[in-house]
Amino acid sequence: MKLRKYFKNKNVPGPEPLPIFGNLFGMIYKGVYKYDIDIMKKYGKTEGFFECSTPLILTSDINF
Repeated sequence: MKLRKYFKNKNVPGPEPLPIFGNLFGMIYKGVYKYDIDIMKKYGKTEGFFECSTPLILTSDINF
């Protein structure tokens, strides 16, 4: 699976992942709660990110 293109191909915004680690370093550095709030502010109500190589969707829009 190509991490960098996974969400782009599905038109889901989100931060650029690192190979193997995904967005894990951002979560460790800021803390999971702060990281989630920061990416919601930057990318909107629904975004995709990676915990290592696992794709995750974070949404605050119940009508998604």
